[in-house]
Amino acid sequence: MLQRIQTLFLLGVIAILITVSFWGDFCVFMTKEGFYYFNAQGMIVKTLDNKEIMEKEEVPFYLLSMALAAFALYIMFKYKNLNRQLAYVKIFWGLYFVALISVVVARFYILPSYIDAEILRSNFSYNFYLMVIGLPFAHLSMVYIGRDKNKIDSLNRLR
Repeated sequence: MLQRIQTLFLLGVIAILITVSFWGDFCVFMTKEGFYYFNAQGMIVKTLDNKEIMEKEEVPFYLLSMALAAFALYIMFKYKNLNRQLAYVKIFWGLYFVALISVVVARFYILPSYIDAEILRSNFSYNFYLMVIGLPFAHLSMVYIGRDKNKIDSLNRLR
């Protein structure tokens, strides 16, 4: 199992999803009142000197990212049944893509409606870029699992 390259890609995705769940922000909004940070735990409002938490609103995005990490681990251990592993990794890639798009939609359409003050500046932060890096890892694991399946199928035809 560990000598296959797709396992390393899936481990990379798992590490990224665990990191996203507990560290960093997806996006930051700057207003005249303070900074609004959106991370996996929710929306945190801090003062302009970035020291005091003024408000915190819970949005459990970390449940989604941890569920995706657990699903990737499950896919990694399904190496004995390549047909099922390939089907699961395709589902995983789609769910990961939907999670990434949901962060983009939240940043542009949903989160600005929660902010009462005028937004002076907003940008994506580290966690978003980590999730973008994880998408090619998920895709490459899907590609290599498909190659393994094709290789085993061609060997079965020769028997």
